[in-house]
Amino acid sequence: MPGIFIVGTDTEIGKTVVAAGLAGTLKLEGVNVGVMKPVGTGGVRWHGVLVSPDALFLSAAAGLPVEPALVSPYCYELPAAPLVAARGHQPVDLQVIKKRYDTLCERHEFVVVEGVGGLMVPLSEDLMVPDLVRVLGLPVLVVARAGLGTINHSLLTIRCARARGLDVIGFVMNRPGRTGLVERTNPAIVSEYGDVPCFGVVEDGAGIDVDECRLGNTLEIVRRAVDWRKILELTRPM
Repeated sequence: MPGIFIVGTDTEIGKTVVAAGLAGTLKLEGVNVGVMKPVGTGGVRWHGVLVSPDALFLSAAAGLPVEPALVSPYCYELPAAPLVAARGHQPVDLQVIKKRYDTLCERHEFVVVEGVGGLMVPLSEDLMVPDLVRVLGLPVLVVARAGLGTINHSLLTIRCARARGLDVIGFVMNRPGRTGLVERTNPAIVSEYGDVPCFGVVEDGAGIDVDECRLGNTLEIVRRAVDWRKILELTRPM
């Protein structure tokens, strides 16, 4: 089934906004889109169930009802790497995630899946994010900051993903509040040295708060900046 797995070069770099904006844009374009945050930390109580704020934000952007068992199957309260946050709780089981993902695929023609933290985050003692990506069989979209330091972070993420056998189709950069020389030149440099296309640079948003599930102008800024048509073309089977 077509879909995309969104990973970040770090945490708090805007991948939830990009993922939500992409899902919302596809919805507006008539695509039956589903969303998923398979593993999350820093969970909140939603109708008595622990759920990832990112999953709530993704669901809101896509205009979908919140179904924690499907969109947020593993969520831990402690805001830490899943390996640490899961101690004393149910550990991540990739086959459980795959079954929930398959259910989403039965309902939707395209699924936007958001990772947790950066690419090399441990999910358990013997699992990392690339293991999850491989189980789901999805291509990867990298989200990075546009500012100083992103060349190193982005190229490391792209090359590591490829070394792990993942298909990196491209990247998106966030440029919140900065429009200097570094922010203007980094996308082209990462694209050249990473041999991967840049699908857009997302500008500052307004009224956006993922933790409070306030979408603000998420759909507008992502729809305007990101080449969602190309992403859809590259992720749909021939």
